Amino acid sequence: MKLLTLLLLSFVVFNTNAQSLVRFYQNAKVGYKDASGNVVVQPSYEAGSEFREGYAIVLKDRKRGFIDHNGLVAIPFVYDDASLFQNGKARVMQNGKYGWIDAQKQNRDSVSIRLGV
Repeated sequence: MKLLTLLLLSFVVFNTNAQSLVRFYQNAKVGYKDASGNVVVQPSYEAGSEFREGYAIVLKDRKRGFIDHNGLVAIPFVYDDASLFQNGKARVMQNGKYGWIDAQKQNRDSVSIRLGV
């Protein structure tokens, strides 16, 4: 039981830290800071969302992509519109077509997309 409690507490602490970046603005650009105020992602994006499920939507050259909590581009800037991840999926629009992207938990570099009409 103690081991289970310790594992659960570790997960909660890790998950909270991964989600705790705060968006800030500087010279009309968006960046992200950690809870201590340290800049993690330099302000270089036209716009940005809060983080959800480990990703934030950011806008660059009028296209949307997703960054992870380390500031790395996890999903490239190819979407005309995008929603935040919920239950592992995010709704996106590309070339006038809507679909869902699924960033698999095991391999966040692996993204599949289904676009409809």
